[in-house]
Amino acid sequence: MPAKISIENVRLFGVASDISKLIQGHDVEVIKVYFGRETPIEEMCKKLGNPDIIIAGSMITYNGELFRRLPRLKAVIRWGVGYDNIILEDATREGVIVSRLPPYLLNDAVAEQTVALMLSLLRKIPQAHEFVKRGEWRIDSDFNKFEELIGE
Repeated sequence: MPAKISIENVRLFGVASDISKLIQGHDVEVIKVYFGRETPIEEMCKKLGNPDIIIAGSMITYNGELFRRLPRLKAVIRWGVGYDNIILEDATREGVIVSRLPPYLLNDAVAEQTVALMLSLLRKIPQAHEFVKRGEWRIDSDFNKFEELIGE
């Protein structure tokens, strides 16, 4: 019987394709599942398919009830930052190992987003957006002053 890996809500950062490459040539079945925060536990268990391993996103809470309904489950591997949605005490009690994917998957995206937000604030883009929505844009407004970046 092949090992089963369920990948939860990992549309970002290429996680699913990275994992598919790693397991290529091995006897492993990969199931990609998508949940909302309010998905009933019965539906989650059905979609997860009683896997050996879950690559966990952040949409659902991994607790004792879920672990008990998935008897084959050996490990939950959290992609992303933190373990907020995994009840570690429940995992330990049910014999489920909890780990995380290496941080290299997120470093560039986090850094790029940080720089983008800093530039947005520096250029007052959110304020300018609201200004335009209200129909108050004028050529002589404060939002058109770029001299501090390009010189006079």
